[in-house]
Amino acid sequence: MLESGSSIQWLAVLADATMKGLLIIVVTGVASLLLRRGSSATRHLIWTMASASLLCLPVLSVALPKLQVPILPA
Repeated sequence: MLESGSSIQWLAVLADATMKGLLIIVVTGVASLLLRRGSSATRHLIWTMASASLLCLPVLSVALPKLQVPILPA
């Protein structure tokens, strides 16, 4: 059985990675919309870089700061 403290830590790590991934996707989508009249190669580069960022996110999560979003008041 998993201890409740251990499962809460894993939930916090999962929520942190989800928020960072969502932020990457939203920023990429906005950039793609702003460049919709630009070349398709530029939009492709932006989405490729976002995909690479999402793949590197678990490795870089140690170096990136944690997002402190209070979901429930203390």
